[in-house]
Amino acid sequence: RFDENLKDYKFTKIKKDSVIALRELLKKNISFDIIYIDGSHNGEDILSDAIESYKLLNKGGIIVFDDIVNANKNISIQSYKGFEKFCEIYSYKLKILYLKNIAVVKKIK
Repeated sequence: RFDENLKDYKFTKIKKDSVIALRELLKKNISFDIIYIDGSHNGEDILSDAIESYKLLNKGGIIVFDDIVNANKNISIQSYKGFEKFCEIYSYKLKILYLKNIAVVKKIK
């Protein structure tokens, strides 16, 4: 489905653990204006993906977090907790642009 949805766009698909893939991109000095985080709903994973993504984000760039308010009783650290901790850590370097079912933040420093 992923490939079909993006068939008209130029992209590079990386099938790896997200932290490993993001760190490999960092080593290659690759940066982005927009990063979309849509993977695990575990808050721990969201926090680590957000931290690694932030390192790749250009100043003024945007990170979009999907399904940020979903609650799942089978997960010990909820997605919104990972997002909240990320915002706490980077509070002086971020601006929250949108916060509902998804979250959109902008890197300001």
